[in-house]
Amino acid sequence: MELRKHRRYVVKGYASSPAWSGCTFAYACATLDSAKKCFDKLSAKFATDSTNADAILLIDREDHKVLASVGTSSPKKVADRFGW
Repeated sequence: MELRKHRRYVVKGYASSPAWSGCTFAYACATLDSAKKCFDKLSAKFATDSTNADAILLIDREDHKVLASVGTSSPKKVADRFGW
C-alpha cells in the first residue's frame, strides 16, 4: 500500500458577501513549487474576474503562515477569520 505525501501547502479562495462568507475552494499541494504553480494559475483567473473568490491565499499549514495573497491587504486577518 502506497502512502500519500503530506500536503503541507494549501491554496484557498475566500468569498465574503452578505449572503455567505467562507472558503469557496481549496487545493492541497505536497511541494511549494506545485503550490506556487497553482496559486499563479488561480491568480491569473482572479485577474480576469473568472473565479468565485474575493481573495486567494497560499498557506503553509505547518508554519501557520500566509506565503502569498491576492485580493486582500490583510491576508492573515482573512485566514484567521475564515480558517487556515
